Amino acid sequence: MMNMSAKSDIKDLKILHELEKDARQSFGQIAKKTGMSKEVVLYRVRTMEKAGVIRGFTTEIDLYLLGFRLYPVLIKFEELSKEEESDMEKYLNKSRHIGWAARCEGTWDLNIVLRVRNAAEIAEFFDGFEARFGNLILDKTLMHTVSLNYFKRDFLPRIEERELVRTQEVADVTKLTQNEEKLLRALSENSRMPIGELAREAGVSPPTAMAILRRLETRKIIQGYRVFTSFRALGHSYYKIWLNLKGMKKKDWEALYTFLGFDPYVVWATRTIGYYDFSIELEVPDSEALVEFIAKFKEKFHDKVRKRDMLSIPKEMATSYFPAKL
Repeated sequence: MMNMSAKSDIKDLKILHELEKDARQSFGQIAKKTGMSKEVVLYRVRTMEKAGVIRGFTTEIDLYLLGFRLYPVLIKFEELSKEEESDMEKYLNKSRHIGWAARCEGTWDLNIVLRVRNAAEIAEFFDGFEARFGNLILDKTLMHTVSLNYFKRDFLPRIEERELVRTQEVADVTKLTQNEEKLLRALSENSRMPIGELAREAGVSPPTAMAILRRLETRKIIQGYRVFTSFRALGHSYYKIWLNLKGMKKKDWEALYTFLGFDPYVVWATRTIGYYDFSIELEVPDSEALVEFIAKFKEKFHDKVRKRDMLSIPKEMATSYFPAKL
């Protein structure tokens, strides 16, 4: 359930709910499911785009199948000036290894996720980053992602278990054809791109583009399509909880994911190896919702937590859902 700002209403929530389920469905299909006209749906989507609520439309791509690995990095700096923060943001946005980066308040100052194929690419990133900003770094840690879990937002005022989209390491890597890569790259920038435009981007006919799309979906390289929203424009605050766990068995992991799936504000959950074992990301409408979540979590899993650190995330500095080069 997402409590949007006063400027939004239940009709907007219904539209966002459908776009989160499948951002490629037509406005006509959304209109039929929400009980609105196609024109009203289109108008409301355009209004939410102008207001910054909708930032775009994302394709959920299993990067592990393409040979990539994800490494969360946490960094603590000396006190940074505005100029240094701005310089760092520009640098991170230009890096081909960055999947996500955010400024933090709390135990750490920067949380980034490296998207790399091997250790050499990790070293390449750190060589460049530390040459530029190394004199400002007080501490840093890198972790290996075991599984990345996204809980599809409901947006509607109800409590039920949400769809979980999971990516994790695989033994076999899939090699894309040139046309498949072109089509996937175009979709990563706009999952609602019409098939005719996708065909032009891939340099193939529309029927061939449709066949490629279905093949990528069947092979689970494409896991789905969703709306990309702004937590700030929704009137929410973003928090990330890092945990060290103990005594976790299979049934405990299952109970944890079920618990998170029923909570209306949990967005991401990541299992890692390294400094921390697990992270939970939440978008909450107010501090009371955060306090309530922590209380419920402690009641359920207090005997499984060795350590808990929490970060508030005032700003996402960089987001890239698909690498510049494969």
